[in-house]
Amino acid sequence: MTGMNAHTGKALSGNSHLQQSVQHIIRTLVNSVVMHRNYGVNLMPHIDQPFSPRRRMLIFSAVSQALINWEPRLKITQLQMDINSEGQSNLRVIGKHSQTQQPVDVTTQLVLNA
Repeated sequence: MTGMNAHTGKALSGNSHLQQSVQHIIRTLVNSVVMHRNYGVNLMPHIDQPFSPRRRMLIFSAVSQALINWEPRLKITQLQMDINSEGQSNLRVIGKHSQTQQPVDVTTQLVLNA
């Protein structure tokens, strides 16, 4: 699949396009896209909530479901999340491109505070 780089406007394909798509899905909250209200990740229940192992699992579940729904080219093999001392959360998605079997590794920041 070929698309457009969100920053440069140049053509983007292969793993680069898949990585950009994964980041876009993860950074988009459900109900924030007009005409595509189901697009994105349902992180609203987790914003400004205390962090715990259970919350991590719920976030992983929400992210996995969104990626399964919106990005069929990705086969997820692992999710990781790190929280730094300032409370910023980084999510790492590891998997394979379903068509080429190339490894995919995407890290993006989650916004879990208002």
